[in-house]
Amino acid sequence: WLWKKKNHFKSSMDHVRFVRQWFSPSRSYIQLPKIHSPQLCYGRLNITVLYTTRAKSEVQLLYQVMARGHAVMTDQLDPNAIATPGAGPAKPPPHMCLQRDNGPRNTRQLDDVITDPEREQFSKTIQKRQDLYAPIVLSPNVSDKVFNFPINFKIMHDMSPKFTLLMYYMREDDELVADSMEYDVKPCFETQVSLESGPKRAFARERVNLTVQTAPHAICSIGAVGKDVPQFTPANIFDKIGEYAHPLYGRNKVFYPADHRFCLKQLKKIPGAVKPGDRSSRFSSEYVDSLQAFKTSGFLVGTHFDLESRPCLKIDDLEAQFPVGYEDTFENHFSVYEDMSEMNNELPLMRYFIETWFWTAAKASPEGEIVLSEPAPDTLSYWSAKALCVSKNKGFGISGVTTLTTFNPISVQLHQPSAAVMGEIFPVLVTATINLKKKCFQILLTLEFDPHFTVRVVQGDPVCVCDGEPHSEKFSIASNGIGSMPLNAKATIIAEGCRASRDTGLGYTGMYDKVQKNVLIKAEGVEQSYTHTSYLCSQDGKPILEEVRLELPKEKEMVRNSARGDVHVTGDFMGAAPINLENLVRMPTGCGEQNMIGFVSNILVLNYLKSIGKLQEATWRTALKNIEKGT
Repeated sequence: WLWKKKNHFKSSMDHVRFVRQWFSPSRSYIQLPKIHSPQLCYGRLNITVLYTTRAKSEVQLLYQVMARGHAVMTDQLDPNAIATPGAGPAKPPPHMCLQRDNGPRNTRQLDDVITDPEREQFSKTIQKRQDLYAPIVLSPNVSDKVFNFPINFKIMHDMSPKFTLLMYYMREDDELVADSMEYDVKPCFETQVSLESGPKRAFARERVNLTVQTAPHAICSIGAVGKDVPQFTPANIFDKIGEYAHPLYGRNKVFYPADHRFCLKQLKKIPGAVKPGDRSSRFSSEYVDSLQAFKTSGFLVGTHFDLESRPCLKIDDLEAQFPVGYEDTFENHFSVYEDMSEMNNELPLMRYFIETWFWTAAKASPEGEIVLSEPAPDTLSYWSAKALCVSKNKGFGISGVTTLTTFNPISVQLHQPSAAVMGEIFPVLVTATINLKKKCFQILLTLEFDPHFTVRVVQGDPVCVCDGEPHSEKFSIASNGIGSMPLNAKATIIAEGCRASRDTGLGYTGMYDKVQKNVLIKAEGVEQSYTHTSYLCSQDGKPILEEVRLELPKEKEMVRNSARGDVHVTGDFMGAAPINLENLVRMPTGCGEQNMIGFVSNILVLNYLKSIGKLQEATWRTALKNIEKGT
């Protein structure tokens, strides 16, 4: 009843696929259906299993579930109570079939060949090959009925992101019949975490509510960062888990050797099939048997039942060729840029800005809920929020990424000189822009400033501004102060409607945007600097107070309000000297005064290093030697 999986081949440059037929000497099979869509965590797997057996025979089916390298479920079924006769051989899924392409292609085709496993000899006409096939012996008790029965079980978190179902039963003649199938599961954790936000689109400075649902009393970290910042998501975690979710023993050639060893042993039973010292032959099989089910599921099996029953063959010529697809003509299907500069011009300009909205930690309530309220930032951007939680009883969990958008219907820009001279009149340009398409607003531009500024016009007249048509107003400002002075520009949507033909958006009344920049106001004239130095010596660590009075030039000679003072304190004025000790600790040379200067420097260095606790033995010996010999 099971479709044949002989080594089919279709000549194509698109893909090559080799499949092998499943073999059982008693024609006993189990077929687990393939499901292409991933299963839901904590849902149920509902499948219908087909199997063949003899009529009125008792069958006990056993199944095991392997996930993440561990057996997570084992159970036994009695299908006799629930099984129903099948309607006949199951048809293979369309994706498993090789279809002939009848389209107009200039391609040489190879016919698909399906062989009958009951034939003892296969006639082949491959040059320089003399293949020997072992005879196929069928069981006297061949299965003659197809049954099906439903099976369902709950999918737990430890079966994510995929698990393998292994099902098997033992026949009375000791043949072990088995099949296995892998099923995908949507990523999930035992500690389930969900994050909801409202609203999804918020104005700048509007409060945004975030609700986290998780395990009771779990500790959670909740944060929102820029959309372009790499995220630590469930998909990232389970992609890494998937790298380690391969079958534990299935790919190990020590536990599951290749066909060569098994087939060599089988063919040695045939007189004259294997010659001593034969190294030019390969031993293989065109079939798989029940051992394949255990191998692909990752289980290591040890049993006295018959697991391996596949027919074997001997290929005498090592140069025997496998089918190779080819086309009479080769067409280039790739686009190649002759000029790299042309390709580079089509690449988008990448801008990567890392921004963090908020990041906080909180503890869930006994009901497993956390509610936060955060003000939306002024940055007009897309944000990605997520929550990571740790539960004492259930472990780690992470929510999906929730996307938030913060925006402002209006934005304002302030253009001013970076510096100006006190009393100078300089221009300031304020520009308002509408951020919503097909909207017009009645706006009012206002300039807020430090009391030292003098502005002829504080605010402009209300004006109707539409998207794509920025409006600017110019202000003239002078300052009677000195230093860095703040300037604030504000654009406010007022209640009066525009007379423009587009939607005036009256629902945005009162919203505003505000920006602040500083202007450095300098004094006129030439700057003069005066320095006063004072040395203080603390005794016994007691604080010392010294009052210093600095005399300034006469008022007529100095620009009003331009005086300023800077204080610099050095705790150890010789602190930088130790890096140049080789120039201070040296042998006194010369005569008279020159000798005394070199002599004193050694003494001062020793006393200084000793007082600060950094006198080393090597420095002490060098200075002492200089003092003794220099005198």
